[in-house]
Amino acid sequence: MKKLFGTDGIRGVINEELTPELAMKLGNAIGRYYLGKYNRFIIAKDTRNSGDLIESAMAAGAASAGMNVEFAGVIPTPALAYITKKENTLGAVISASHNPAVYNGIKVLAKGMKISDEDEVEIENLIIDNPYHYTVFSGVGKIRQVDHYRDEYIDYVVGLYKREKLPSKGIVVDGANGAISTVISMVYESLGIKADLRGIKPNGININDGCGSLFPEYLGNSLDQGQIGVLFDGDADRCLFVLPGSRLIDGDMLMALNSIKMVSQGRLKGNRVVATVMSNLGFEKYLTSRNLVLDRTKVGDKYVLERMLKTGGVLGGEQSGHIIFLDRSS
Repeated sequence: MKKLFGTDGIRGVINEELTPELAMKLGNAIGRYYLGKYNRFIIAKDTRNSGDLIESAMAAGAASAGMNVEFAGVIPTPALAYITKKENTLGAVISASHNPAVYNGIKVLAKGMKISDEDEVEIENLIIDNPYHYTVFSGVGKIRQVDHYRDEYIDYVVGLYKREKLPSKGIVVDGANGAISTVISMVYESLGIKADLRGIKPNGININDGCGSLFPEYLGNSLDQGQIGVLFDGDADRCLFVLPGSRLIDGDMLMALNSIKMVSQGRLKGNRVVATVMSNLGFEKYLTSRNLVLDRTKVGDKYVLERMLKTGGVLGGEQSGHIIFLDRSS
């Protein structure tokens, strides 16, 4: 049974539950466990003021085990998923998702996916049974900053949608003062989308502070008719919509809408959508009425993705706004 990893990595109050010591132990265990399988470890983070602290500790631990480390800077979790898949390597995102800045966390990814439960157990066992093991001096890993990963992700997203007919007005974005703030202006400008961008001025403390996916009223109460709000969380791996009057469009609704569009495009393989046991019964009835199947799995976007890979599904997600279009990215 796992003791450190939850459904979305390791998470806790900074310097109380998630300490530099734990981050260094984790980095060292990751380096030992994956050394030889992957040639480098890419670390990304959101905008929390504790990100530098945890990043440095993890990097020291991994390099001391012989793993080369790259700092990708502040980028969304989907950006790191794209990069680790493209580069066929290992990574971690330092983020506590929708939680305020007093929390931080660590999600470990390999080739675009969160690592398996089995790998998490093995890494925990290394931390508990043998917290540190250092390589000889000649095998110490190198640590370097890599700035081009963000631009690669922006280019990828723009390339996906540059031929699509996209709305040029009426969009209001809440960036939660998080990681989306480093990419959204450039993506929207490249696609010709003129949006009112809010919550994109992080200061290290204001991430998810009365804004973001948990606070739809922050935008919803100020929207005019004809406008739509787009809500992100701290690391931008979930997205919800909100309409005037703070009417929330959750992940189930977004998957329902996208399922019909993907059928019309010939993209919805097997006429199947993967969601969790938490998804609304109304969502299932909606799909059934359109001869589509809802395939449920346990809570956690990693389990949704595992189920999609097993069944060949291309659309899946959670009510909270984690949505996966597997023919586009993981």
